[in-house]
Amino acid sequence: MLTVGIGHCPVPMNEKRWPPAALVVRASSTTAGPDGVVRLLDIGKDGSALVRCSSEFGAKSQEQRFTVDAAERQAIVRASDEARYFELPDSVGPSDLPVHGPLNTLEIRYGGRVRKVYLNDPTNAHGDDVRRFRLVWDAIAALSGIKPPL
Repeated sequence: MLTVGIGHCPVPMNEKRWPPAALVVRASSTTAGPDGVVRLLDIGKDGSALVRCSSEFGAKSQEQRFTVDAAERQAIVRASDEARYFELPDSVGPSDLPVHGPLNTLEIRYGGRVRKVYLNDPTNAHGDDVRRFRLVWDAIAALSGIKPPL
């Protein structure tokens, strides 16, 4: 094994200094009722992504496949760190969800941690926890042309 170093920190040539942790994201936004829409976003650990947008009543769905590059995945990680996403409660926003009210869900798997958070009634939600959820949500939603409302 060949070892090279700068100063006092040798790094083997075949080893990465900071191995990238796999980031996996699943986000959904749902509105109920006769005009209900379901939007789903999945980002795999390899950066492959799929967004689906469909009516709850079976209308034709939109689908978009794309790749989330390393810099974009890192932006999501930075946003989740800045927002202390993994410290959020399971549910943020109003405690009462209207019958036909929207619901956003965000699940992030990163660095051995998994956190799933629900945002009830995003159009009427306020507070610091909601702001923190939105910070991460916005970083993720910016990657796709099919944007769930917040």
